[in-house]
Amino acid sequence: MGNDWKSVGNDDFQNIGNMSKDDFDTWMIKNFGEAQYEDGFQIIYENKELLELDDNHQEIADKIQDIGFKSTEAMMSFISSCESFILN
Repeated sequence: MGNDWKSVGNDDFQNIGNMSKDDFDTWMIKNFGEAQYEDGFQIIYENKELLELDDNHQEIADKIQDIGFKSTEAMMSFISSCESFILN
């Protein structure tokens, strides 16, 4: 499970698109946990075509729900964070 997960705000999402991959990796691991980041990001990246669809978060959530996020809110924030990074 992620370590001390906190809600990700709008400013964070704006900054994610400007992060280097190394900075993004560090930030995601800090906020969601190493296992969740490594497994979840790989699944989302392999299915990145879903990110371009409207109302895509539930389909992506179904693919990563067994990774062990602390809550549904944390998982959805994880998806949004990955989306912001991948699509920018």
